[in-house]
Amino acid sequence: MTADKNVIVDSQLVETSGDSSSGVQVLTQTGEVDIISGDIITQGEDSDGISVIGLGGGSDVRISSGSLSTVGDGADGIFVNTFGDVSIAADTIATAGVSAAGIYADAGGDLSVQVNDVTTDGALSAGISLQSSNGGVTVNAGRISTTGDSSAGIEAVAFNGDIAINVTEIDVSGDRYIPGDGGGELPVDPNPGGGPSSTMINGNVIGIAASSFNSDISVTADKVTASGLNTNGINVFATGGRADVTAGTVDVDGVGGVIGLRARGDLGAHVIVDSVTAVSTLENTAPGETDPFGEAISVGAVTGQARVQANSVRTEGTKMTGVEVISVNASILAEIGDVVVIGEGGGGGIRTLSGADEGDGGRTDIRANSIVTDGDYITGVRAVSLKNFNDIRVGQIQTDGRQSVGVFSASQSGANIEVGEIVTTGDVSDGIQAINRTGLNGGEGPLMRDPDEYIIGDGEPDEGPGSGEDGVSFGTGEAAANEPLPGAIPDGDIVITAGSVSTSGDSSRGIAAHANGDVTIVSGAVTTTGERTRYFSTTDYQFGLSVSGLFEFEGPASHGIDARSDYGAVAIESQSVTTLGAGAHGIRAQTPKATSQSRRATSRCPGRMLTACIWSARPVMSPPRSRAMSVPSWGPAFASPAPAP
Repeated sequence: MTADKNVIVDSQLVETSGDSSSGVQVLTQTGEVDIISGDIITQGEDSDGISVIGLGGGSDVRISSGSLSTVGDGADGIFVNTFGDVSIAADTIATAGVSAAGIYADAGGDLSVQVNDVTTDGALSAGISLQSSNGGVTVNAGRISTTGDSSAGIEAVAFNGDIAINVTEIDVSGDRYIPGDGGGELPVDPNPGGGPSSTMINGNVIGIAASSFNSDISVTADKVTASGLNTNGINVFATGGRADVTAGTVDVDGVGGVIGLRARGDLGAHVIVDSVTAVSTLENTAPGETDPFGEAISVGAVTGQARVQANSVRTEGTKMTGVEVISVNASILAEIGDVVVIGEGGGGGIRTLSGADEGDGGRTDIRANSIVTDGDYITGVRAVSLKNFNDIRVGQIQTDGRQSVGVFSASQSGANIEVGEIVTTGDVSDGIQAINRTGLNGGEGPLMRDPDEYIIGDGEPDEGPGSGEDGVSFGTGEAAANEPLPGAIPDGDIVITAGSVSTSGDSSRGIAAHANGDVTIVSGAVTTTGERTRYFSTTDYQFGLSVSGLFEFEGPASHGIDARSDYGAVAIESQSVTTLGAGAHGIRAQTPKATSQSRRATSRCPGRMLTACIWSARPVMSPPRSRAMSVPSWGPAFASPAPAP
């Protein structure tokens, strides 16, 4: 049907059999279109259930349909292309074929879709695929299911208009579509989660994908399940706007780098989710075949705030991160219940990176009840603030793997760290490691140089001025004077409060801190049992700057508490410290001009034990008062979201 004026279609049942035979087809130049239909059934290639094309301005389209079913390649359930506004309401839609979307709409104005159930079976066949060149996109859906390569559940793109998606359940499965009998090579540079891509060759399967430009994105989903190569559960990008995602459960299981939930917003991003599980099997190992990095949750913002609230986060697989939060010049707030990361080579349980300037409210705040990692090179918490401050509070942390530090904090403006209990079992795995310095580049990881470069001592009583004995060692300040930091010295203090810390691997200190400003450490029982070993690191600190590369170092002895200040004071209060390894001091500290005071210090060979030891590098500074140590607990991060209507 072709017309230049308004078109009204009212039908009960339409059936077609044959190629290029749509149930209802309308072509209009300038007129508006209203379609009310009952059931529509088509069988044949390029045979849409309903097809509307508006070529002129002002061609608004309104569709209300019952059940639509299509079988054939290129046979969309509903296809609309117009310069005007579009409103679609449908009961159920089912398609079977390649390039056969449930609903496909490209509009020049606002786009609105309401549907109860959509099922597609075929490659390049999104459940709902929408784009507006100058308007908003709104989706209210019940259940969406897609089975096919490069087939998203819901994908939406909007220019100059907000995107709002509300869905009850999404279930998608499939790999990247390769033309021709599954042959061909995977792309050299796959981009998991690069925005809506299911209508593109080699696009990965995404449950919900949304991209907005100069506008905001809001997504509410009760349940999202996704499986396949580089699959994503939810992935949204708000360029020039905010991204807000609220979800119940997100469960992804795929090959290579998979994403559970990712949200990016130039003006801020906020994620609230009850449970996210991301499982990755890295089957394709040739270079370029799959992107191996993945996250259960990833949130990023340029300005405003990057915030995530999650009750339960779990990942399994190589190079996986539990929670990642990135800020260019925004504050970071992570409020997490429980995190479990199983695998190796990942970014850690919780990983944050902030470039926010000091004084702009761009600090990093991390709150978590428990973090468990099982695998090499997986840090419990890794927080890097290039110019600002880290505030980290965690109830319990346990890591089991080589170079898997409990808490690692790198910042320019200092840090406050509070942990109830930390247990690490792998080599080169400090319980807590905190550094404060200029020249951070964002690639910092746990950095454990041989401390003898800074503090002379082998655990035995030392001779000469400033020597320590019976498990206490302190420096004269000469090392600090020989390593000046460039430019102005920031006011960066480090304060650490820990209930109990236990490490059992070689070169694994209990608590280690190195600051430009003051260092204050208050702890309960600190126990280390390891010797010392060599290790490799991808980060070194040279000439006042962090340098990336591959470096081999002699690890430190497994000191109980190892503290250094380049320009400030050091104060340490610990209930007890026990070390068993050779050369492992119970407490070791250095300031520019150090003196020491120690009370009730005792030693026990072959280790060193100090009970109720108070150490201060500056006598005029009062040590922290003794207090009972307890495990912090914040309870659930939030109330579970209500199911989407």
